[in-house]
Amino acid sequence: MITDGSYRIWISLYNESNIINCTLRYEYPGYFTDKVSGRLLSYDGYLVLYEFTIDDPPAPSYINIELNVVENGTSMYANKTYSLYTERAFYVVPKGLTVHVKDAQGIPLSMMYVWIAHENCSHYNCYGTYTSSYGIGRFATLPAGSYIVFTGGPWVQYTRIGYFAYKRIEYSPDMTVEIDMQQLLERDKLVHVVFNVTDSSGEAINQTYICLYYNKSLAPVEVAMTNNSGLAEAYVMKGTYEIWIYTLNPKNNYIINFGNYSLTENTTINLIVNVSELSNIEISYNSSYSCPYTFFGKPYISVHEDEWYHQWWFISLLNSSYCGDIYVVPGLKLYLWAYINKGDVGYEAISPMIDTNYDASLTIGGSIIFNFTTDKRVYLPGEAVIIDPYVYDEHGFKVLYFYNQSAHRCIDEYRVKLYNSTGGLVKEWIVNYMEYYCELNVWEDECRANRPFIIQLPEDIRPGRYTIELSVDTGDLQGVLSFSRDIEVMYTLDYYPEPFVRDWKINATIIIGTSGPHGPCGGANAIDTVGGMSIALALGAYGSRENVMLYLDTDMSWYNDTECKVYYYDVPGLTNIITVAGPGVNQISWKYFCNPWYAPVYTYWNSTYGCWVVVTPNNVYKETDYYGTSPLRDLVVIELIYVEDEDRYVMWVSGFSGYGTRAGCYLLQNFDLGSLPIDLQGQAILFQWIDSNNNCKPDPDDTWNIIEVVNP
Repeated sequence: MITDGSYRIWISLYNESNIINCTLRYEYPGYFTDKVSGRLLSYDGYLVLYEFTIDDPPAPSYINIELNVVENGTSMYANKTYSLYTERAFYVVPKGLTVHVKDAQGIPLSMMYVWIAHENCSHYNCYGTYTSSYGIGRFATLPAGSYIVFTGGPWVQYTRIGYFAYKRIEYSPDMTVEIDMQQLLERDKLVHVVFNVTDSSGEAINQTYICLYYNKSLAPVEVAMTNNSGLAEAYVMKGTYEIWIYTLNPKNNYIINFGNYSLTENTTINLIVNVSELSNIEISYNSSYSCPYTFFGKPYISVHEDEWYHQWWFISLLNSSYCGDIYVVPGLKLYLWAYINKGDVGYEAISPMIDTNYDASLTIGGSIIFNFTTDKRVYLPGEAVIIDPYVYDEHGFKVLYFYNQSAHRCIDEYRVKLYNSTGGLVKEWIVNYMEYYCELNVWEDECRANRPFIIQLPEDIRPGRYTIELSVDTGDLQGVLSFSRDIEVMYTLDYYPEPFVRDWKINATIIIGTSGPHGPCGGANAIDTVGGMSIALALGAYGSRENVMLYLDTDMSWYNDTECKVYYYDVPGLTNIITVAGPGVNQISWKYFCNPWYAPVYTYWNSTYGCWVVVTPNNVYKETDYYGTSPLRDLVVIELIYVEDEDRYVMWVSGFSGYGTRAGCYLLQNFDLGSLPIDLQGQAILFQWIDSNNNCKPDPDDTWNIIEVVNP
């Protein structure tokens, strides 16, 4: 939670030549600072660390950071707008380096998210997923005020969400994680790393999600843990080439690791086991070439205790790529087994090892359950859909017993069908698999039957709700199984009045700002009501009127001053929303369109310019450049977004002034008459309206110029 008080901000910069000075300024509604000079904390080669102090700002709903770096007399700006919310803080600086925020007492903000951004790294690429409360080794509890500095090393090469290489950090009330990312600046591939801070019980306290660049392959190696009863459960981690792969089963208190190496004629494969009471270890492997199932003799084993006092057994398999008279060649699959005895209990771990392309192969004993997921739920016409089929055992676990690929065939083909909302078949795809086995990729506790595959939605598909059905032919095992999932093909303004009218039924709520100050907004004017009536009039020509609702924003929502959020009341008919006028007078517009988190086009008050600005992915438009009275003129925005977590469309129509808002509503009223020189198009349209005949209202005789169209 952000509270009143001072904040300290640390910014690390990659110094290509010589940074002379670094200043920062910030703004949010009603508050603006002069430039604050940074205090140079350290200079180490190319890495420069600055500290800034922001004194006693009020609790903001968002904050805009502007960083000015003077390098050899030349100023460079980080001039994008990012917002600071009560739950999370985002900072972006040149070259993608940033770090921390703490309050005046030195306590990190709770649930602080930090994005390390790059010019090619959008928020669509940066995400956090499942986080485990377990780790491999741990630090001692950190003293108050201490820093942990991770520089390079194996952590930057680790790609499994939820683990921090082989370190676990226990929570300390006054702790900061400082990231030295100098080695990552020139890397060109994206990975995701999570720093998981936990309390003594292993429950997550604070998570920092980092979007990094790294030039290693992202192809996974999978390791599955099993027990003698046949893989009841597994804890699986993913790694990349030249990275150690850790697999953990905390219930049985042992960890096993297969080192991942590119196999050549003489290759050593390392197996690391963190168990002190091992009584026996057996290693075997099987090649997809004509090589028999082979048991090695007793491997070379050494015992090592690391700095965290864990005992590790290092097992080296010398010349393990040799198989009879055949050497492992690129593309050849090599499977490695380790059977481990701990007392009277045996455990088995299996890892597929290959040179360039590798998979885990399996067949399934007993009854099975198939399921699948798409990579997301909202798509555009013509977009590619990635489908992952998953396999479950008869108990509902996502892990199955593994055999080598000599077993019988279990999948012939997948059939994917796409149905519209009325059940009509739109398109069918057939995905054939010619292998004589069923492949399985283990990924974050789940099993994928065969590889993920891609289907392409038709270019001419109409937006709306669709169902993807996956049918699987399992051959001799269980016949044909079918599963389905709903997806949304997103509407744009080209289809207006859809989605607010479907099948001749209106499904829309029109929101006007109330006339008095409320929440974060001032009072609205009567001209906005006229605009809302114009929209309702047009919708009524396309559908029955019983499902259209008109509300003042305060009738259906309320503003939480502590959290700086807008919440909805439980009111009838609150489905798709059309919000009229800007966030200065309408708190629904403020909820969705006063920040970049919901919409690509948004607006906010800019204290530097002393006016409102509209921000698109490509441009910034100032109120002072577009609004005027002689002649009357304004910039108008009409934007349509789909809010997935609310399952609703929201359309915003607004000008810098009430006159511009009325002009936008006039276009929505008369979009189908052909009387205006512009058409609705894209996800958002920005146009200039000029009152050419000086009658102070929009009509076909005025000037209408498209300024920008923003496509999804």
